[in-house]
Order: sequence, then C-alpha cells, then structure tokens
Amino acid sequence: MVTPKDCINYSKLELKVLDNLLEGFLSTVQERLVVKLCVSRSLLMSSDRIKPRSEYWAVSQKLNESQNKGKSTSASQP
Repeated sequence: MVTPKDCINYSKLELKVLDNLLEGFLSTVQERLVVKLCVSRSLLMSSDRIKPRSEYWAVSQKLNESQNKGKSTSASQP
C-alpha cells in the first residue's frame, strides 16, 4: 500500500532528477551561446584584420571545418 509519505519521497526524487537534467541542459546552452558569440564577433571583423592566432579565428575555423565535414557526410548518404 502506498502511503502519503511514500508519495512525498518519490516527488522529491523526481524533482532532484529534473533539477539535474535542467542544470545539464542549461550548461550546454550556455556553452553553445558563448561559442556563437565569439564566432559572431569574428565574422563582423574584416578578414584582413583577423590575426591567424586569435582565439576567435580558431573557433570560427574549427566550426567551419566541422560544418564542412557534416555536409560531406550527409551528402554521401542516400
């Protein structure tokens, strides 16, 4: 038989699980937002002023490479 005490314990467990999921989701969103902001800033600058060793340049180059790999992989699939 389920008692009210069992329901309270179960709801606390569910809230903890949901809290952990939400925390993980928010940290992922925050990481992606930071990368997008860096890339946006580098794209606004003219390419002749971007230093090849700049952190923004490195991030945008890495994203371009990963996008190109994704396109070639999806293009080869039927």
